[in-house]
Amino acid sequence: MKKILLLLFLLISTFGYSQLTTSKGYVLTDENGFIDGLNPYADYNTGAVSTTFGSVTEGKAVVFGVQEAVLGIPRSGTGDTTFSVTHAGVYMITGRAECDISSGSGIVNAWLEVGGSAIANSNHCITVTNAINSELYFSFIYTFAAGNTFRIKVLSDDTNMTLMTAVASGVKPATVAVEMHIRRISTTP
Repeated sequence: MKKILLLLFLLISTFGYSQLTTSKGYVLTDENGFIDGLNPYADYNTGAVSTTFGSVTEGKAVVFGVQEAVLGIPRSGTGDTTFSVTHAGVYMITGRAECDISSGSGIVNAWLEVGGSAIANSNHCITVTNAINSELYFSFIYTFAAGNTFRIKVLSDDTNMTLMTAVASGVKPATVAVEMHIRRISTTP
């Protein structure tokens, strides 16, 4: 059955039809030919760049300088901090930040900002103590319209806080400071 559906999908997409439906009327692809839940997607990370916090009162947009895989969620504008949603739908954004503080302890916050505004109740936070690397994990589910832009913002209550990297050694690859994974999980809210 899977082979028949795949063959049918390939035939339909070859001849320019944008939607594939089953015999019971279930739509398997959206108006752009994406199979619901599989596309668009993107994976970005900061690369081998550590980030320090210059302010304890203003959030800082994370710079995602490395693009791993992208379909339909490109960077928007300059600075590698803003992303554009090209296809409407419900998206899941997950990721993690590697945190360290040079002395004492502090709190790191990360939240979702859409169109320049922080999304209510989207903040994730963790307390980091000196000499103990900590990971802040974040996860958001948000309904985007086509053309929406978004960023991940971070803030610490201590300027000694760092989003840090670790260099490769031996067979172990390098650790990036922040990574982000974006997947559309539904075409409709």
